[in-house]
Amino acid sequence: MTKQELLTAIKAGTTYFAGVNFKGEDFNGQDFSNVIFKGCSFVRCNFTYANFHRANLTQCYLAYSNFEEANLTNATFHRANLYKATLNYANCLNASFKDALISREHVKAAKKGNFTDVINNTTQQPRPPYKFDSDSEE
Repeated sequence: MTKQELLTAIKAGTTYFAGVNFKGEDFNGQDFSNVIFKGCSFVRCNFTYANFHRANLTQCYLAYSNFEEANLTNATFHRANLYKATLNYANCLNASFKDALISREHVKAAKKGNFTDVINNTTQQPRPPYKFDSDSEE
């Protein structure tokens, strides 16, 4: 599936996607509200100003992606891998990160979220548990 096919499907009303894979795509300002992504991969993608209100990203691989200024209110990131993903200034009100992998240094200044609880309820590991061969370390 291409980026354009994904966005067209969402505009047409499709709300469930499983196993889609993207790397390095720019989704700046896109609306993903109420969309369910199950086991999808969005590596090094830009989600600045994107809307994930009530979205579900369970078991998604989101390493190195940028969620700055994104709306993550009531979103679900259970068992998601957000290794080195940036959540700075994101609105995380009532977002759930149960058993997610999050890099502590990439959540500073997130808005409206209790990141003490988020960090305490996530898996802290120095390295991601899995990655693509083409991923390079920063």
